[in-house]
Amino acid sequence: MIKLTGIKKIIAYKLDLITWDEIRMDIIYMDGSSFTISEDDEKIFGEFIRAIENDPKFDRGWKSKVYLPAFARNETVVLSEE
Repeated sequence: MIKLTGIKKIIAYKLDLITWDEIRMDIIYMDGSSFTISEDDEKIFGEFIRAIENDPKFDRGWKSKVYLPAFARNETVVLSEE
């Protein structure tokens, strides 16, 4: 499970992998550590979204910002403690 405390920022974006797109999130912690999760790992990605989406600072409209327009990275800050 992903540590949910001490998160400074979450950035979601889309990678164009020619035949499909992949959504990723960079999770950056207050201590400077970070890592990336991918929708490619459906279980971890889904559990993380369900766990964090009730945070009042979480942008619940993030999907439409990341998915469209096509062929663009569409980097979006979905949570920020800054």
